[in-house]
Amino acid sequence: MNKGDVVTVMTTNGEYVGKFKQISGSQVTIEDPRMVSLGEQGMGFANGIAMTGTENPKHVTFFNVSFVTETNPQVAAAYRQMTSGLVTPVSSGLIV
Repeated sequence: MNKGDVVTVMTTNGEYVGKFKQISGSQVTIEDPRMVSLGEQGMGFANGIAMTGTENPKHVTFFNVSFVTETNPQVAAAYRQMTSGLVTPVSSGLIV
């Protein structure tokens, strides 16, 4: 993984997507993190990572990570659209 790659971080509390920043020991840091959420209309992103946390935090460091992996290209495109406002040519079918 390279710095800036869009990655998926799986924890015991949920699934998060963001730009990879670093792994240090048992800590994983991502920038522009978004929690993946499921609703009646399908999958989408929350405007942050915790209900009581700040909206659109700049970065977050996770502990007790189950795994980190590349993000599906369609999900990565939807994430980029949400965080940048730019529409990408990949049709994702995701709610953002």
